[in-house]
Amino acid sequence: MDTTPDLLNEKQEMFCQEYLVSLNGTQAYLTVYKDATYNTARTQASKLLAEPNIYARIKELIEARKDRVQVSQDFVIRGLIEVANKCQQATPVMVFDPIEKCMVQAQSAEGEPIYEFDSSGANRALELLGKHLGTFEKDNNQKKPVVNVGFKATDDEDEA
Repeated sequence: MDTTPDLLNEKQEMFCQEYLVSLNGTQAYLTVYKDATYNTARTQASKLLAEPNIYARIKELIEARKDRVQVSQDFVIRGLIEVANKCQQATPVMVFDPIEKCMVQAQSAEGEPIYEFDSSGANRALELLGKHLGTFEKDNNQKKPVVNVGFKATDDEDEA
């Protein structure tokens, strides 16, 4: 299904191509329509993205790119799992020993070896995997209502 040449004008096609660069409609609009203001770009990009022929063209371009680079959801998920696993591996903390003139593993005051891991990388990979699985959806059964301990409602709040 080749949507572009017949249904889109030159600027619309450029918008679709630029959208693939950042997946940001406002940025794509500003790149194509150089004299547009930010607010205009935001509004117009939203309108363009709502048009069925623009949406179809962008979807077509994304599919073509996926085929071209051979990337699938499985590839991305496997990569995130690998990143999470590697970031959670304990890595020895190494320090320079001036007497031995080489790197040695750091030790705590009790003489235990010190290890570290990439918690921010692990957290980000796990967050992305959780989002993919719907772990953080607002109607998730794991969520519990927030209870404010020690909060005393005023009479005005009781009536509300």
